[in-house]
Amino acid sequence: MESLLTKFAILLLLSSSCVWVHFAHRMWRGAEPLKRASRGRFAPAPAVALLCVLLWVVVPQIVAKVSGYDSAATTAMANTLVVLMAAETLLRRGELPQLRPWMRDQIPIELYTGGLGFLATVLPVLLVMLAMLRWRDDEDRHPLLQRLTDDASGHQIAWIVVAAVFVAPLAEELVFRVMLQGGLRQVMVPRRAILLTAIGFSLVHGLPDAIPLLPLALILGWVYEQRKSFVAVVVVHMLFNAVNIIGTIMKSQL
Repeated sequence: MESLLTKFAILLLLSSSCVWVHFAHRMWRGAEPLKRASRGRFAPAPAVALLCVLLWVVVPQIVAKVSGYDSAATTAMANTLVVLMAAETLLRRGELPQLRPWMRDQIPIELYTGGLGFLATVLPVLLVMLAMLRWRDDEDRHPLLQRLTDDASGHQIAWIVVAAVFVAPLAEELVFRVMLQGGLRQVMVPRRAILLTAIGFSLVHGLPDAIPLLPLALILGWVYEQRKSFVAVVVVHMLFNAVNIIGTIMKSQL
């Protein structure tokens, strides 16, 4: 299992390096690293965007307190509630571009873009994590990953996969990229909107996780700015969380 985990990590690093070489080659040729989409951008009012972020932070705490059980299942239910609330508002106003019929033919492209975006996150995130090794230990891991290490039963794995691989990316990307970054883009230049959104995204995950998550958040913001695609950033986020879960399970089997 240790050999398999090592090969898995090396494969990811090589793939990530190839993606960055591809991006550098496109830039050298005078092209953008990631092709920019020409479709319109959803731009909510900044106040609405900040309200959604507040709900995303507060609702899980309320659900956990009312239920009395802080678990992956509780997190999944709370995030699902936020997704439904935000999506209902967007759908009612007809302002969620990725759900419009004319977007269906773009789905394969956005899935491919999401895969590229994920591979691009591996190298910078790993470099930051390696730089932080002396200040981190197993107790500093994300609560869901720590819970997975303590209890790798099928029931626990299933709930964590639902919460981290499916529900959390949908909720977080809807709140941070579509709502918050989209709102900030109305009042500032793209780079500043991406940076502020990335900092907010990282900080809500708490320290020390916020530091290695910052490169992920910056790439997510860049992908959304280039492609204006909810689908693409959700795929990046899903793959990132899935690989973390797979790595944790493999490491727990050593």
